[in-house]
Amino acid sequence: MSTLINDPEEMKRIVQAAVRRALPRTLEDRREDRGSAPLLKVRERKKEGVEGVNRSYLYKVAHSVVVDEYRRAQ
Repeated sequence: MSTLINDPEEMKRIVQAAVRRALPRTLEDRREDRGSAPLLKVRERKKEGVEGVNRSYLYKVAHSVVVDEYRRAQ
């Protein structure tokens, strides 16, 4: 079982790294915006009573946001 992450700064660091890896160079100017959307999803889960998230969830959410942005840019 993976460790749950509760620290907002650690979550932010992980999400930013995931976005950096997944975001195509053509969309680099939108990197800051894409890094905040996954963190908003994590906050929504916290409101639902989920205490922490694991690293793989953060990567999946970040990747999903990048894919959505790429599709919009097409």
